[in-house]
Amino acid sequence: MAIAAWGVVLFFAFSWSLGVIINPQFRVKATLAALMHWWVLIGITLITGISVFHLLWLMPIAIVICTAVMMVELRRIRTRVMSIFAKSALLIWPAAFFVVQAAR
Repeated sequence: MAIAAWGVVLFFAFSWSLGVIINPQFRVKATLAALMHWWVLIGITLITGISVFHLLWLMPIAIVICTAVMMVELRRIRTRVMSIFAKSALLIWPAAFFVVQAAR
């Protein structure tokens, strides 16, 4: 089952990354920030040995939170991808840490 989960996670990470590279219309700031979170989450999962199944719920949450942060950021004239990434990390990382710790 873990191999199937890794297949799903990597399929979405690679296909979204490729879509952002190939199609300029998909280069929305929230998508770029979510992709950055995805790759960081994948790296942390590989390094720490946390169950890959956590990525199946963390990846969609990263998209939702990055989109919500982007909507708040749009009130400003100039918004940056790193700003969206940093502000959404304040919500994603503590939540992910506590849930993963509780699951152990």
